[in-house]
Amino acid sequence: MVEIRETRTKTITETITVDTKCDICDKSIQESLYETLEMEISIKEGVNYGSDGAHGTETEVDLCSDCFKNKLLVWLKEEHNVNPRVREYDY
Repeated sequence: MVEIRETRTKTITETITVDTKCDICDKSIQESLYETLEMEISIKEGVNYGSDGAHGTETEVDLCSDCFKNKLLVWLKEEHNVNPRVREYDY
């Protein structure tokens, strides 16, 4: 018995992030091998159904360290009298 197979080519498009830019100054946000910069400013809003799942939205911004320290933190301190928590780590 001869097996007859029909073949076709399938193209898959994948979107990947190759560069993240600061939403304020448009500078690239990059990490190096030895320097770490992790920053996450976001809010998640929605409904959690326990083990049945959840539904909602997440709103986030990307900021470089300069804008975070010299614009956002300054604004929070001057306009809203907010003093951020600073934690040291070593491992």
